[in-house]
Amino acid sequence: MDELKVISHPGYLHHNGKPVLSIWNSGLREDRYVPNDPAITQEMIGWFPSQSPSKYQVTYMGGTRSRCRTLTADSRPEAGWSEVYQKMDVVQPWAVGRDRDPAGVDKWKDDMIAPDLALVAKDKQIYTPVIFPGFSWHNLKRETEGNRIARPRAEFPWRQAYNVRVAGARVAGARVAGASVLPENQWKEPARR
Repeated sequence: MDELKVISHPGYLHHNGKPVLSIWNSGLREDRYVPNDPAITQEMIGWFPSQSPSKYQVTYMGGTRSRCRTLTADSRPEAGWSEVYQKMDVVQPWAVGRDRDPAGVDKWKDDMIAPDLALVAKDKQIYTPVIFPGFSWHNLKRETEGNRIARPRAEFPWRQAYNVRVAGARVAGARVAGASVLPENQWKEPARR
């Protein structure tokens, strides 16, 4: 930060005068992702926004598991993780692949996004749900099917964006994980000038 001056670049995201630091995989139910102890994670999160020297203080955005509120499925189940998530300034649950069609997107809004928003509002946090265009392993693994989660006419991500807005979220994070936004047969090389 001191040598490269990354956070002083005009394109670097700031919130309330502080640079935004995003750290992913807090609370993932896999031991290879550390820290996997909620007390250590809570201490780390608390250090960045308020205990570090003032020039290093940040708005902390935690990339969490999709079910961080319920501590189920891909989230670690220990109760201490709820306190970890409450310490974050911004909560951004990873939802890539959690639904596959408009009906699933609508169910995700009702079952996850709306209740998550109610919790973060109570804790005075920002909630940034993740939306994604679809998914395909085909670009990396040619032997796999072309569109594992299809994206016809971009209706899938638009439905997610609509639901995020209707549910009351003011921001969203768009992610492309292992996929191009357009299927290969629709990709056009940009014109050269």
